[in-house]
Amino acid sequence: VIERIPKLPWPTEIIVVDDGSSDKTAEVARGLKKKNLKVVSYKPNGGKGFAVRQGINASTKDVVVVQDSDMNPSELENVLSPIFEGKADFVNGTRFVFPMETGAMRALHVPGNKVFALIVSFLTQTKLSDTLCGYKAFLKKPLQGELIENSWPDFEMLLKAAKKKMRIV
Repeated sequence: VIERIPKLPWPTEIIVVDDGSSDKTAEVARGLKKKNLKVVSYKPNGGKGFAVRQGINASTKDVVVVQDSDMNPSELENVLSPIFEGKADFVNGTRFVFPMETGAMRALHVPGNKVFALIVSFLTQTKLSDTLCGYKAFLKKPLQGELIENSWPDFEMLLKAAKKKMRIV
């Protein structure tokens, strides 16, 4: 994934958060020797929300991207542009733009995800199609120190962004 990150028009840093994995994620990432790469690694596994907070706290930039390792980094400029163009404070990705690979999401998860999207859309007063997408970009300052969920931070991030009056797209 790191090797596929495109050159972006903004200063960037890459933070790999190894959330207690049993593979060699941290070792492989450190071996890349990229100057703008930080690796945060710890055990035991703390959950996705804990990992997101570790990444936010390790970042030195004003804008943070949360990208699950199975998401396509070629979309980074599209995800970040609304923030850098001053049109958004929080960008929530969606997996429903392109056809999904077979087996990427279980059959019952698709309608369940859409129901969650409707509920969170209502609560945030923002049209969302995929609240659980592992691709989010946001201004760091309003959310830093506000997140507490350790397991599934996606809903918390969106709800707190709305509470903070962040412009969500």
